[in-house]
Amino acid sequence: MQRFLFVDDEPKLLNGLRRMLHSLRSEWAMEFVESGPEALQCLAERRFDVVVSDMRMPGMDGSELLRNVRERFPTTVRLILSGQCDRRAVLKAIGPAHQFLTKPCNSETLKGALSRACRLGNCMSDPEAQELASRVEALPSLPESLGSLTAALEAAEGCMDQAGRVVAGDPGMAARVLQLVNSGYFGSPQPLVNPRRAAGLLGQERLSELAAVGNVFIAPPLAEPYMSWLASAVDHCRTVAEVALRIAQVETNCPDLIADARWGGLLHDVGRLVLIQQVPGRYADLLAAGDDNDDRCTFERQTCGADHAALGAYLLSLWGLPDSLVRIAAMHHTPAISEDCGFTALTAVHAANALCRQPSGRHCKLDNAYLERIGKADRVSVWAELCRSAAWEGATA
Repeated sequence: MQRFLFVDDEPKLLNGLRRMLHSLRSEWAMEFVESGPEALQCLAERRFDVVVSDMRMPGMDGSELLRNVRERFPTTVRLILSGQCDRRAVLKAIGPAHQFLTKPCNSETLKGALSRACRLGNCMSDPEAQELASRVEALPSLPESLGSLTAALEAAEGCMDQAGRVVAGDPGMAARVLQLVNSGYFGSPQPLVNPRRAAGLLGQERLSELAAVGNVFIAPPLAEPYMSWLASAVDHCRTVAEVALRIAQVETNCPDLIADARWGGLLHDVGRLVLIQQVPGRYADLLAAGDDNDDRCTFERQTCGADHAALGAYLLSLWGLPDSLVRIAAMHHTPAISEDCGFTALTAVHAANALCRQPSGRHCKLDNAYLERIGKADRVSVWAELCRSAAWEGATA
């Protein structure tokens, strides 16, 4: 049975939560306490899957409580449920809180968020792997991305268009912006997969605040050789996003599928960023293991409890990103485990990821049985040509 801990200094609000969730009492074990210290005592005595805390409380506020939870009980999912709208307080919560729910929160929204948190434990059972993803406060980004974003935000005209382009070219920044907009940190949640649109919704002032606060929007710069590894991973994500976009455009006219393919391609390897940041020594061993994806994924599972695909999907789900992006991150190497009967965004990203590593289309890690199942095996040569043309345009840009 899943266990939830709710923390709020207002007894009336706790009673309201009890009533709202009363119908689920046979499925979930729920406890309600009125302070951060009480919550930490409960966590020390019993395991909880999810902590849901108010922001503004006397003594230990919500952000301080969740920072303690992250350090002492890192596998616990951390949510803020608050009517607190002060930007400074919200900025404090961005690092330790996985998602931000705004009061008043209707029953369906709250139950949906909690149910999604429950499913996280089902898809990632290894505690070490859960901890790796859950401890992430901000993903690493390239220094030039932050410099370009700062310059764009300081420009007199057209700043948000250029700022959106910068965000949409950096997987770490894109994931963070989508987390903030999808989880409702600065207003009602907006279900978005497009980081450029998400950046526009945040606006110049908020993005400037985020970029100026250390360790909130992006992680501190990495030392060498980790920065070189990061640059290589980011370049691969950008290329896969472009190739997946082109593949989707020739296979479908569906705007949503095309958008999922593009932005799913950008974020498909977020799990690699987690490994570079959290366990760089193991990532070095991984690089030494060779270029074979199957060997690498096996090595990741043996040393970290999960491969980069599962780690990335877990983090994106923790941060409240749309299921379409989570699905792509989880299965971009293993599309056959999906229930696809036709072309999907996952197909585009799977093909783009494999072809970008072997543009000729020969000997690459395409799941041919999957492509046969969905009736697309005869399209590989077309996709390979799209990959080669994207590589040529990138080289001559």
